[in-house]
Amino acid sequence: MERNQIPIVSLRKKSRLEQINNTAEKLKINFNFYKGDLQDDKLIKTIFENNHIQKVIHLAAQAGV
Repeated sequence: MERNQIPIVSLRKKSRLEQINNTAEKLKINFNFYKGDLQDDKLIKTIFENNHIQKVIHLAAQAGV
């Protein structure tokens, strides 16, 4: 994974993808979008295996928690 290459995981449909694209272009950041659940161990393992991840920022939230 290149510097400034960011994997993004979301349960949402790609509804905010345009907003993310616009911000990424302004900041000159590349990203990969993965539609899935953070509780999906197989997905998360695949993401970590396919990307050189140095830091994780967890912004996911669940209503009622």
